[in-house]
Amino acid sequence: MQNSLCLLTGGSSGLGLEITRHLKEKMQVVVLDHALPEKTEHGVLYFACDVCNLQELQSISSQIMSLGTISLLINNVGYFTEKNFHDTDYEEWQKIIHTNLDSAFLVTKAFYKNLTESACIVSVSSGLSFMPEPNAIGYSTAKAALNMFTKCLSLELAPKRVLAIAPGPVQLGEEEKCPLKQKHDYRLFNPMKRFATGEEVARFIWFAYHDAPYLTGTVLSLDGGESALGASWSVLKKVADFGKV
Repeated sequence: MQNSLCLLTGGSSGLGLEITRHLKEKMQVVVLDHALPEKTEHGVLYFACDVCNLQELQSISSQIMSLGTISLLINNVGYFTEKNFHDTDYEEWQKIIHTNLDSAFLVTKAFYKNLTESACIVSVSSGLSFMPEPNAIGYSTAKAALNMFTKCLSLELAPKRVLAIAPGPVQLGEEEKCPLKQKHDYRLFNPMKRFATGEEVARFIWFAYHDAPYLTGTVLSLDGGESALGASWSVLKKVADFGKV
């Protein structure tokens, strides 16, 4: 009998590494990343691959398919840059869109035929897909598009489930205050006065996959209430960054 796999992009570092460490205790995890990490997680299978390149994905698909069928596909790889419209050139724009949006389309395209009938696709979006970030126009745009891709795909692939999670800022280390900037402690803007941990995000993904079989076609927030602030978030951040709205 073939194994049931979790296929995860960008699982070698950052939030992806936290997800890998949590899920490897529950199922066989296969990680796709642009390069093999220097230190690998025990029991995890790694494939070096540019997940924005369909040819590379197709070239390794037969190897992965020989390992088993995919019951959980996590489009996690992402790229954040803090630049406004004027400072974002077209090359940077393309990199942001390719990494955050195109990768989800291409990975799903390459492997959806190997998904089990009850498989779940989870894309890691962002709270900034709902709240415009003054200095991350490319990232916010790409993640908002990822949300709509998720909803459209859920209608086409049912009864396979397709959903997205939208974390707010995630604290991945004791010294890391915020992935947006070190300039201010943005936790003060959060109703819970803290950020999510990587473990909380990983547990949220497992819950959506394992414990909510009727959940599909939606984007779930995990942001401590930041999305409830609505436009207030952008106003607060602009005041903190620039001293004015």
